[in-house]
Amino acid sequence: MQKQDMWRAILAVAAIALVIGAWKAGANNAMLAPDKPPVIALVNLERVLQNLEELDARGEELDAFRNERVQRLEEINRNLQDATTRLEILAQGTPDYARQEEQVAMLQMTLRFQSEVAQERIDRRKGELHTQMFNKVLDAVNRMAKQRNIDLVLSHDGEISIAPGGEAQVTRQIAMRRILYAGNAIEVSDEVLQLMNNEWRAGAGGGQGGRRN
Repeated sequence: MQKQDMWRAILAVAAIALVIGAWKAGANNAMLAPDKPPVIALVNLERVLQNLEELDARGEELDAFRNERVQRLEEINRNLQDATTRLEILAQGTPDYARQEEQVAMLQMTLRFQSEVAQERIDRRKGELHTQMFNKVLDAVNRMAKQRNIDLVLSHDGEISIAPGGEAQVTRQIAMRRILYAGNAIEVSDEVLQLMNNEWRAGAGGGQGGRRN
């Protein structure tokens, strides 16, 4: 076989192999390709949480919890002020002065301790409330996504501005940004909010609280 004929045969075989390979790749891609493109939606968690009617009502419960502890601290502080006033009129070095001085010291320690306990309990109650509300939003998003055949729901951070700060702080904020642009068509925050507020009105929250401005 002449050299020219040999090269023609090699090129022909290579061409056939490329056609077969392309056909197989296309067939594999067709098998892997979904029947329809995935449906993606975005939820602005901050906007949803700020406008939940249930959060307003639960916030009132939290305020009552905080006020109760503040009243306890105010009572201890009044006792401390009274004890301090009585101490000021006693003669130093006397047994009465020593006893009153000890009483003042005890009330000061009690006030500091109770203040720390109150702050810790208020912070814990806030954390519990935020966790509960986030879980409820998550449940509503899951149910809505299944009803509307949405494949993926992302937390919308594209509307959050970069806060001023040092290079490290700004760089960290930029690195954490996930959504750079999103059209309004895939924003479902209002639907989630309406679903949750309607369920709250229909349930235990009917007639409680108003919408947050």
